[in-house]
Amino acid sequence: MKKLQLLAYAGAIALLSTGFTACSDDNLTQEVTPSPGYNPETNEVNADFVFNVSTGTGSTTRMSSENVQAAITSSNEVFRGIDNAKLFTYKIRNTDNSGVKDGWHIAYAPTPTPVVKMFDLGNVMGRGSIAPASTDKTKSRRVVELNLPVETNTLLFYGKAIKDGTDVTQGAVDMEISANGNMNANFFRLKKIIADGSDTQTEFLQSETLISAVLNKIIRSSYALPADLTMEGRTIPSGRSVKWQDYVTITRDGTDETKITSIVAKTTEPVYPSGESAPAMKALGEILANTYVTFNTIYVRNSQSELRAGSGPAIKRMMNDLYTTIAAVRDASPTNVEETMAKRLAGVICNNIATCFDTSAGCEWKANSNLKTFTELVDAQVNKIGDDEKFTDFPKTEFNLPYGATILQISYNPTLGISAPEYSYMGAIPTYAMGGSSGSTSAFDPSNWVYAPELMYFGNSPIRVTDATKSTADYPDGTTNWVDNDNSLWSDWTDNSHVKSTTRSVAMRNCINYANALLRMNVKYGTNVLKDNNHQIQYERNNGANEPDNVINVQNAGMFQLTGIAIGGVNRSVGWNFLPRYDATVDGTSGEQKPKFGCMVYDSAIPDGTIPMATGTAGGGASAYNYTLLWDNWDDDLKGSAQRVVYVALEFKNMSGKDFWGMNNLIRKEGTFYITAKLDPDAVSVEGKNAQQVIDDKSLGITWPDTYEMPPYYTTDQATADGDQTLDSKTIKERRVFMQDYMTDVTFVLTENSLKHALVAVPDLRSTQISLGLSVDLKWNKGLVFDDVKLEGGQ
Repeated sequence: MKKLQLLAYAGAIALLSTGFTACSDDNLTQEVTPSPGYNPETNEVNADFVFNVSTGTGSTTRMSSENVQAAITSSNEVFRGIDNAKLFTYKIRNTDNSGVKDGWHIAYAPTPTPVVKMFDLGNVMGRGSIAPASTDKTKSRRVVELNLPVETNTLLFYGKAIKDGTDVTQGAVDMEISANGNMNANFFRLKKIIADGSDTQTEFLQSETLISAVLNKIIRSSYALPADLTMEGRTIPSGRSVKWQDYVTITRDGTDETKITSIVAKTTEPVYPSGESAPAMKALGEILANTYVTFNTIYVRNSQSELRAGSGPAIKRMMNDLYTTIAAVRDASPTNVEETMAKRLAGVICNNIATCFDTSAGCEWKANSNLKTFTELVDAQVNKIGDDEKFTDFPKTEFNLPYGATILQISYNPTLGISAPEYSYMGAIPTYAMGGSSGSTSAFDPSNWVYAPELMYFGNSPIRVTDATKSTADYPDGTTNWVDNDNSLWSDWTDNSHVKSTTRSVAMRNCINYANALLRMNVKYGTNVLKDNNHQIQYERNNGANEPDNVINVQNAGMFQLTGIAIGGVNRSVGWNFLPRYDATVDGTSGEQKPKFGCMVYDSAIPDGTIPMATGTAGGGASAYNYTLLWDNWDDDLKGSAQRVVYVALEFKNMSGKDFWGMNNLIRKEGTFYITAKLDPDAVSVEGKNAQQVIDDKSLGITWPDTYEMPPYYTTDQATADGDQTLDSKTIKERRVFMQDYMTDVTFVLTENSLKHALVAVPDLRSTQISLGLSVDLKWNKGLVFDDVKLEGGQ
C-alpha cells in the first residue's frame, strides 16, 4: 500500500490566539494578564483556528481522477473542498483526576469523562481553496476564529469532501456525530443502492415480478385446436390442446415438490390421433422439446448452481436465441398432424415473444405497457413501473445495480390450475459467486449492495502550545515538516502539552489523514490465448464427449472490457475511529452484536476499461487504473490471527466477437460476466522472510507511521493481555487488506484458464438449432507483495 497523503488533509491544524491568560491547574499561583478575548465565565479564549493542508505524495481515491483529486499535486485539478467538518476539543485528565493527561490521543472513552466541546465548522474549506500544484503555498491555509476552552489538550476532527457529483461517482455516506462528545454515538454508514422501504425498492421488486411473469407466460404457451386436424387420413379432433411443457418430462424432488431435479425431452409425441399409440417424436416436436429443456435447465456442477443471468440485456439475448429457434419450427413445412400441432404451438410461442420483444430488432424490449397487458398482473403489482419505460438496461441504469445482482431461478408451482415451472429472481445469491466455499449454505442478499463511501477525513491528536503569537506564515508547510519536531519553526513550542493561561498559539500535533481505505486496481492478460470451459461442459453433458476447449486470441486490445468491480465483505457501518462497528439499525438485534461484514460495494464508474492487447505468450500491459474508496476492514475478533480475506468480482463485457463457455453455461458475445479473485493479507511476499514468518508476524510488509498512532488502538485490557502495558492506546500493527489512509494496489491477471470460471450465464440454444440438421499481485508500499493469485474463481 501507499500512504494516502495526496493531501492527506494530512494536514496540519493549528489554533492561534491573539494572546490570552487564564487559570489552569499548573499556574494557579501565577499572576497573569487576561487576554482581551478571554471569557472568565466560560473559561474560554477566542482563538484563530488555522488549517495547513499537506500536498504530499500523489495517490488517488475513487473512480475518476477529478473526483478524487488524483493528480492535484501535479496538475490543474481542482481541490473539492471540505464540508460537514466537526472539531471536538477534549480536556483529558489522569485516571485519578489528579491533573491533565497531555500527549494523548483518543483511543477509547477516557476516564474520567472529559469536558468536550464541539465546533460545527460546516463548509470549512471551499472548492478550489487549495492549489497544491501552484507555488502559492498560502493557499493551503485558512484561519477560523473559535472559542477554545482552557486545558484543552486533545483534538478530534471529522470532515467530508464537498460532494458535487452523484452517489455513483463520489459515494454516499450517512454521517452521525454526537454533539456531546459521546464517541460511541458517532458513526458513518454506507447508503444502500436501493434503500429499504423506498419507492425505488418497490419499483425494483415489481420489475422482477413483471419480468418473471413474462418469462412464465412464454414457457407456459399452449395451443388449442379450433377444428379437426386431418392429414393423410389421420385426425386430431377439435378441442385438443397441447402445452409446450407437454413435450418434456419434469421430475421433482421427492420431499420438496417445488424443486425440479430434471427436465428431459420426451421421445414420443404428446398429442396424436385418438385410438393410436403415442408415436415417436417427430422432428419439429424434438426441436420444441430440446429447446424447452435447454432454456429451462439451470445446471449444477460440484454443488455450484449456474447463475442464470436475469438482466435486461441477458434476457434480450436469451429471447432472441429462443425466437430464432422456435421461428424455424413455426416456418417449417409439416408432414403429419403431430408436426402441424408443433408448428402451430411454435406460432403461439413466437407471438407471445413478439408481444413483449421487438423481434425485428434482435428482441429489444418493448415498452412496459405491453408487458403489463400481456401478463395481466393487477395494478398493485406493477403500479410503480412506468408504462413508457423499458427493461433494456435493467437493473444498471435505473437502479445503479450490476447486471449480476439479478439472478434467475426456476422452481415448480404445484398450485391447481398452474402445475408448471416458473421463474423468479433469487432473493439471495450463493456465496460461491464471490468466492465462498463450494456448497456453502450461506448466501449474499442482493439488497445489501451499497455505494462506496465518500472521501472522508479524520484527525486525532494531542497539541503543541507556545506563549508566542504566531501568524500563518510561522507554521511549517507540508506533512513532513509539520511532524518534524526538529523543524526550526517549532523551536519555541512545547510539544504534547495543553492550553494554559499564558498560551498564545496552539497547533494540532498530528496530521489529519484520509479516513478511508483505497483500492487501486487494473487488469492485464497473463498470456496471449485464453481457453474456455468447453471440454468440461461437453464431457459432463454429452456422455464423455472429448472436445477441446475453445480458444480466444487476445492479441487485439478490447477483447474483454472491464465494466465494474464488486468488493465483498464490506461492513456497512464504521464507528468514531472509522473501524467496523455493530449497528443495530442495519444489522438487526438477533444473533451476536458484532460487525457483520455482509455488504458489497459496486463501482461501475470505470474511466477506461480497455485491456491492452497481449504482445506475446507472457501477456501484455495493464489497463488504466481505477480507484475505489472503502472502509478499513479490521475485525477485532481476529486480533492476533489472520485478518479477513476479501473476495472481489470483476465485471467484464465479452467483446471478443465469440460466445464462450464459462463455469456452468454460455457467455454470449457482448454479454456481461464475472470472475472472482481472493485478496489474502497473509499471502504476501516480504523480502528476507519466508511464508511462515510472514504468517506469524502480522506487522510485516507495512510501513507503519512513526509520528502518530492510527486505528485500531490497543485498549488497556488488550495491552494487559499482550503483557505490555506500554502498548495502551498505541497502534495495533496487524496488516489487513484495506487500511484507512493506505492504498491497496492490485493488478488482476486474466490467465489461460480464467474464462473457465466466468459466472452469470445464459442457456446455450445454439445446439438446439444445430439439432435441426485474476492472478492478483497485491502490494503495500515498501515491499508487501502478494505472489500471483490466479483470477480463477477466488478459491
